[in-house]
Amino acid sequence: MRFSIFLTCIFFVNCNPKENNLIITLSEKSAQNVLFVDQMMVGETVRIDLSRRSCFDGHTYELSITKLIKDYEVIYNKKTSIITLDKFKLIQRFEKELRKKHSSNCSIVDQYLITNTTTHETLKVIDESCAWNGFLNLIEKLEL
Repeated sequence: MRFSIFLTCIFFVNCNPKENNLIITLSEKSAQNVLFVDQMMVGETVRIDLSRRSCFDGHTYELSITKLIKDYEVIYNKKTSIITLDKFKLIQRFEKELRKKHSSNCSIVDQYLITNTTTHETLKVIDESCAWNGFLNLIEKLEL
């Protein structure tokens, strides 16, 4: 099975973050193997942005994850928390699930952007399933 995801500069050494996004088609297996959160170096931050739009409403959410020496710092709703590797595994699971194909039979559109703020690599995924609710489930499981 193949599907398209949007990536910025993920396969290029010298990339310009001001350039237009590239559309790269990856196999589902390879898309699941390139996790942004797994590639973070100490001090790097990965930001997860969710823009949720429906017929009469819209919301935006942001979660920032910074890799520390032993743990991870997360910021959500202007609150900073330190999470351990066990809770970080929930973020890894979220990113893996996000990369799976979601059906598109709903009027609610969730647009996810995952960005490494140091390298400017960006993943864009649109979920129109109304069933997954991955970001909100992640926030609940992380107890943020």
